[in-house]
Amino acid sequence: MLNAFGAERGNQCEGSTHVWCVFGDPDAEQLPAFEHPVQGVYHFGSDYDGHEVPPGALRLCVPTIGELCADQAAAVVLYDRMVKMGGLD
Repeated sequence: MLNAFGAERGNQCEGSTHVWCVFGDPDAEQLPAFEHPVQGVYHFGSDYDGHEVPPGALRLCVPTIGELCADQAAAVVLYDRMVKMGGLD
């Protein structure tokens, strides 16, 4: 089970890299240049269960035109991951 920050409970995420996908954050890494981790756990939004993204966390800026809900953002980011990792061969 994961807590609000995706931290592992019972070592379920051991070895995974947590990626915080945020909207409109100019300090976050931009999607076109982002290198996806092999074992990534993706979190969408700017805060989680009332908590801010942990300081120093790997942050990915999700590109938006108008309003984009979390499930649409997930589709964009995970499609980008699939293409960059050779999933369309």
